[in-house]
Amino acid sequence: MAGLRGILQRQYIQRRLLALYLPWVLAAIAQGLILPVLPLHAKELGASFAWVGLVVAGQGIGTLLADLPTSLLLHRFSFKTVALLGLIVIMITRALLFFAPTIATVLVLCTLAGAGRAMFFISQTVYVTDTVAPRRRGRAIAIFGGLMRMGVFIGPVIGGFMGAWLGLRSVFLLNSLLIALALVTFAYLMPTRSKAETQAARAVHHHSLWRMLRQYAPLLRAAGLGQILAMLTRYGRMVIIPLYANEQLGLGVEFIGLIETFSYGLDMMLFYPAGWVMDRLGRKYAIIPSFVAQGFGLALIPLVASASGILFVAALLGIGNGIGSGTMMTIGSDLAPADARGDFLGVWRFIGDFGMVGGPLVVGNLADLFTLGGSALLLAAASFSAAGIFGLFVPETLRRKRLAPASSG
Repeated sequence: MAGLRGILQRQYIQRRLLALYLPWVLAAIAQGLILPVLPLHAKELGASFAWVGLVVAGQGIGTLLADLPTSLLLHRFSFKTVALLGLIVIMITRALLFFAPTIATVLVLCTLAGAGRAMFFISQTVYVTDTVAPRRRGRAIAIFGGLMRMGVFIGPVIGGFMGAWLGLRSVFLLNSLLIALALVTFAYLMPTRSKAETQAARAVHHHSLWRMLRQYAPLLRAAGLGQILAMLTRYGRMVIIPLYANEQLGLGVEFIGLIETFSYGLDMMLFYPAGWVMDRLGRKYAIIPSFVAQGFGLALIPLVASASGILFVAALLGIGNGIGSGTMMTIGSDLAPADARGDFLGVWRFIGDFGMVGGPLVVGNLADLFTLGGSALLLAAASFSAAGIFGLFVPETLRRKRLAPASSG
């Protein structure tokens, strides 16, 4: 009997792992598919460069706007229901992009898809936080980061060839199909909580959003500022490298693509070592080296005068970002109080998305006002500051079973 129980337990765990990661892989590849296609499709519809930038930022804006409402939804519905609703929204909006007649329609659909992504992402994070022990949480969440990087690495190649072969709009249908597969997989493999389990979960998560904000405001201020600077660095570097390589070094799009692929390849390979470091040594042992390395890489950009130089910088940034794979999600999960996890993680995601949306905007506006080199130095300062804030003002969470809320008075 003991042997049978062990087999059944392993099968149950394997099913849950498949339910977590397989839909995430499909969603990540689907996201990667449209990266090279969406800006070109916007241009086909006659959009200006400003509108193209707004459309590309549309998903991030939608995610930002939906983060806090998602935490409120998790008060009333199970994480599985909210995650499925998010996938349905993404699936429908991506399919409708095939028929979108105007650039304004495209922007609305991209924003709605971002809202669906917030529902899926936050629900998954809440589930992992509830079910995975802290000593394994770093590796579990780092895998999410690695799978997202895999989608960014694989998806654009498929999307680019398909767009050239069948037309740009066809990629949106493939995107919707992959999300549909993710939806079916998640619905079938993820066990549904019993009525008693659902009622128990709701009884534990009894805090209101505003009460949680008041109670944990000091902790959110310190860790939240660190996360804003971290995300500003991560998403700002995605813009600064191709712009600097093209504008200052005169490199063509094909060489820039190779540089980016090399950088993201290094980034993708380091997600599991990042999780191992977080679980064995501590969260800070991954966070601080990650943003110190990225800070040095960004600070070197104004000194670069050759293709080999920008390739070295891109590699350093890829390694630095890879070392930090899953760190922001993990430390947010660690800090989330047991009686308000959905609320805390919704706010935590909102803070991070603010930095994600702001990164490209900061780079572009500063480059217009000053230079690309000046933008790079500002991002370097943000990266070093993120490392300093997490090192000095945010507690190490690995060995803490429960963080007491900081006193507000």
